[in-house]
Amino acid sequence: MSDNYLLGDLVADLYACTSLSERFKMYEKCIQKLDFEAASYTFIPKIVSETALNTPPVFVRSALFPESFIEQYIADRFDKNDFTIRAIQNNVLCPMDWQDCFQSDSLTDAEKNVVFLAKQEHNIQNGISLPMMNDSVGMAGFSIVSSMQDVDFTKVKQQNLNTLHLCTKAFHDIVFSRVYAYHEFIPSVLLDLSDKEKIVLEYISKGKTMEELGKSNAPVSKRYGEKLLLELRQKFGDISTHELIHHVSQLKLI
Repeated sequence: MSDNYLLGDLVADLYACTSLSERFKMYEKCIQKLDFEAASYTFIPKIVSETALNTPPVFVRSALFPESFIEQYIADRFDKNDFTIRAIQNNVLCPMDWQDCFQSDSLTDAEKNVVFLAKQEHNIQNGISLPMMNDSVGMAGFSIVSSMQDVDFTKVKQQNLNTLHLCTKAFHDIVFSRVYAYHEFIPSVLLDLSDKEKIVLEYISKGKTMEELGKSNAPVSKRYGEKLLLELRQKFGDISTHELIHHVSQLKLI
């Protein structure tokens, strides 16, 4: 199968799917046809990376991606020392080979330690990071991993990296063209809103005040609305009302 046919089939399959998990399975089959082993994907909302909301990333991973590495990544907060995240924050959105980066002077000791642990403790012999996005909504990227030894992996990378990158970008673009498709990555504390919290958010998002809310027919008084607004600002990472409105709008939480 040619690269163009593979990409075309993937795009058709992705549009036929109705959920993120179904689309990811299609993507997993695609990368395995390119002789890559497994992948993980995450989206980190700006509200997580730029506020006091200190929550680890949420991952979607293929069946062969080492679950133990994800568990350690989350438990030890490797996101604090992830060179891919740093690259995305600096708007470096090109593929990065883990071993090439490890052997260069571009990584800190802490970042090198993450790559070292992946190889020594989780049998991730080789990996490629594919940064996808850094915009007002958040950051997103992929990790493609393999248990292949260096020589074999280098051959696969030379033959198929360009097609892998195109297929990965197609997956990402289609996911983010679907409203709410990325909510699976948003911390549950931000999504689990009560009916009254939603009413408060709807009012402030429309530029209305808590005094106006109290005079409305909504089941929330001015005083209680002010209390909920303060709690929401704290829940979302000790942010201002203006920042709260911005993030609620960007992430389509109501």
